[in-house]
Amino acid sequence: MNIGALRFGMGIKIGAIVALALGSLLSFSIYSLVDQTGGAMEARRTSLAQHLEIARSIVGDFEGRERAGSMSRAEAQAAAKRSLAAIRYAQDDYVFAIDRDARMLMHPITPEIDGTSQRDVRDPHGKAMFAEMAHVARGDAAAFVEYAWPRAGEKVAAPKISAVLA
Repeated sequence: MNIGALRFGMGIKIGAIVALALGSLLSFSIYSLVDQTGGAMEARRTSLAQHLEIARSIVGDFEGRERAGSMSRAEAQAAAKRSLAAIRYAQDDYVFAIDRDARMLMHPITPEIDGTSQRDVRDPHGKAMFAEMAHVARGDAAAFVEYAWPRAGEKVAAPKISAVLA
């Protein structure tokens, strides 16, 4: 009798092979999910950046009209806000505008906060997202700010990301 050698029956050998295959499949599935999530997030960031450039172009058009004298500053700002408020993309995504002091200039979903400071507004995790956006806007580069906030018409906070452009 050889004590060092283990002998397994056919059922145990097949079970071990199946368990190994399932473990490998599970590992691959988890890896694929993580990889797809990263790819989806990158696609989301690209989409946000593109929509932000569209918004910038709209604002630039109205600034040009003001400089050309075809609109007053107040008219140009009001028209730009209306144009930005009308933008919808993806499903329920929208554009809002804050100034460099975190004062809401235009929010299409909750217009009652227009003109008010959002500096101290925090998400459920304590993140002062509008203050962070204002900080980014005072810089020279675009950035993304991630936070949790209810989607339009909902009560429960969901992960959100905003693209911010100075």
